[in-house]
Amino acid sequence: MNKRKLFFIFIFLFIITQISALNCFASDIKKIILNNGLTLIYKENKSNEIIAMDLFIKSGSWDENDKNAGITNFIQRVLLKGTATKTSKELALEIESIGGIINADTADDYAQIYVIITKKHFTKGLEILFDVVNNPSFESVEIEKERNMILAQIKSKEDSIFETTYDLFNEALYGKYPYHKTVSGTKETVLSINRKDLINFHKKFYKPPNMVLVVVGNIAQEKVERELEKILNTEECPDGVCPLPAEEDTESPDELIPQRKAPYKKTYKGKFRQAYLMLGYILPEGASLDYPVLKVINALLGGGMSSRLFVNLRDKEALAYEIGSFYPTRRFKSKFVMYLGLDKKNITKARNKLLEQIEKLKQKKVTDKELREIKNYLKGTFILDHQTNKRQAWYLGWYETIGKGYLYDNLYLKDLERVTPEDIIKTSKKYLKDNNWVAIEIIPEDK
Repeated sequence: MNKRKLFFIFIFLFIITQISALNCFASDIKKIILNNGLTLIYKENKSNEIIAMDLFIKSGSWDENDKNAGITNFIQRVLLKGTATKTSKELALEIESIGGIINADTADDYAQIYVIITKKHFTKGLEILFDVVNNPSFESVEIEKERNMILAQIKSKEDSIFETTYDLFNEALYGKYPYHKTVSGTKETVLSINRKDLINFHKKFYKPPNMVLVVVGNIAQEKVERELEKILNTEECPDGVCPLPAEEDTESPDELIPQRKAPYKKTYKGKFRQAYLMLGYILPEGASLDYPVLKVINALLGGGMSSRLFVNLRDKEALAYEIGSFYPTRRFKSKFVMYLGLDKKNITKARNKLLEQIEKLKQKKVTDKELREIKNYLKGTFILDHQTNKRQAWYLGWYETIGKGYLYDNLYLKDLERVTPEDIIKTSKKYLKDNNWVAIEIIPEDK
């Protein structure tokens, strides 16, 4: 028996074991709506004494406009720089003194703040989390420090050929659709945002009905709810009226996306010594029924060193030194993007080869062997990314926030298993059409 067969047997047995492990915890996942409107998702995990608390705020670059782009990211950075009663140094010392971690992140569809703590210090960790979220000081000095840091990061992106191409690609693909903006914003928008803007945006979005808190660990559900009631006064409702969770905004302004009757290609000259190519399509949101098929399509084409793009364009044709693809999960219209770092002379040939791979996907059935290997790849990476309480908490909150629902964390693998070769052909023809692709190319400036 060769090494390749042994490898896939090992992967298969590992996946079966881990799927069983994941399924045994499914019944322990609970969703509770608190009186103040906050959504609590609780999952018991007795395997260790680490408690992960991940708070999702349903606000990201989607909720911004072209004048305040980057404001969510700005707020997220300033939140960790002090509260009404603690300086940034005192806050750091408080969490470190109990062996905890606190951090924040921003994405297109949400803002996120998480705390990782031991079971012994759960209550204190929860107090710190909501002190940071609910009582930011927005000190002017800290605001200016973070502004300078964000501007430096925006500037540094100019030295990345991938980031430069990606920003141009999003502008071309999305037009005025909200996802055309970068999470960090632009130099102009970051310079224009003031303290009052931060306070007003925080007041609008950072409130319990717009939040999802996920708690994963070896702790009783009753204790979590009891401590939340103490910290947030969830039994007290303003004017005797308890708010409901924020309703999902299911309206997507699709008319803002450019409607193309022919492929779009634009070439830019840059300061880079290499060239870069991105080619992609508009795809549906994560809640779409076609989502699992599209995840398989993405993996087939650009998922690792055994993918079709890597094997055919990089290994066989030697057209690129960097190659891959991605299909990010979004609340609203997403995209499928193929990218290549390559020599300028190979751009036209590489672009044609990409389109050939798309056409092959639409015309020729994937073999059972290749499909099985791709499914194993997707399942393996998914399961491995669930090993920690932190990542389990993230997935539950993420699925809930983007509209799939927290229970999808236990359904995704089953959906992948149902994908057939016929599904791949049908879905490829549905979305990856001959006339709707967008390509952005960057080539070196003339010497």
